[in-house]
Amino acid sequence: MNRCNFVSLSAIAVTGMGLCLLSSNALAQQKSLKEQLVGTWTLASVVEVYQDGRKENPWGPAVKGAVSFDGNGKVLLMIIGTDLPAPSGKPQESSRLVVAYFGTYSVDEAAKTVTYTAERATTPTFDGLARQASVTLNGDELRQTSASIATPQGTMTPNLVFKRAK
Repeated sequence: MNRCNFVSLSAIAVTGMGLCLLSSNALAQQKSLKEQLVGTWTLASVVEVYQDGRKENPWGPAVKGAVSFDGNGKVLLMIIGTDLPAPSGKPQESSRLVVAYFGTYSVDEAAKTVTYTAERATTPTFDGLARQASVTLNGDELRQTSASIATPQGTMTPNLVFKRAK
């Protein structure tokens, strides 16, 4: 083998090893959906989509909220709407629309869904209830389409958008 061929083969071998290292680093940097969810997310928008196609936001323009996922499968969620007329003035009665719960979550990586089970919620019918949501992550944005809910106004599907808290 002449010197030129030896140098060429050596360069090809080194390049190949470098590409293998790069691809293994890229694979190591890919995180599971559960790993990507971990952290705190602030609410950017909420829209309730009804079966007849109408979209509503009864929360008002100043709605605020957050969801927090820990690495051990615990979740906290709170959404608080704009001020409403004060009810009775008792401190435990809110003058705002509020949905809050704490509990556990599990992730179906293949289906890209999260199942939430509230230990305790502001809506008692959610206590202990497993509810599934489809999720999409795009950078620092989390989009969630939750399971439909029957309401006096009709069945609606909550669509939530969160941004990763900084």
